Parts: sequence; structure tokens; C-alpha cells
Amino acid sequence: MLLVSKDMFLKEEPPGEWKDLHHRQQLIMQLLTERIEPLTQPDIQKEIPIPKASASRNIRGFERKGFIEKEQIGVSNLIRLKKP
Repeated sequence: MLLVSKDMFLKEEPPGEWKDLHHRQQLIMQLLTERIEPLTQPDIQKEIPIPKASASRNIRGFERKGFIEKEQIGVSNLIRLKKP
């Protein structure tokens, strides 16, 4: 299994609302913040090399916390940050 290193992609100190997230979650949120277009779960898995189960678990957690929204398109979900 490929592990995400502690310094992978984090470009700066995470915002206050992300402080309680673990490193992998901070990476996913940073990726979603940097992208204009919504991403699919496989897109996230390619950018941040994490297992499918980890990506799914983190995405579900973000949705429960109200950080993201998912839009189902066919068999895929488009994932984007929730607008304030």
C-alpha cells in the first residue's frame, strides 16, 4: 500500500476549520479548494495516492460535517466544496 507522506502537497498552514482534520483529510480539502471543477473519487485517488476505501470514508465524513456536496452523475459522484 502506498502511504501519503506528511509533507505531500501541503503548501501552507491549514485554515482554522481544518486544524482538527488529519493530514490525509487536509490534503483532500486542499485539492478540492485548488480545483475549479468538481472532482470524482477516482480523481482524488489519482492526485493523492490513497486506497479507495480511505477516499470513500473521508468523503463520507466531509459530507456529514457539511464541508462538501456530492452530485450524482450516472454511476459517478462529482465532489465539490460546499458554498458558504
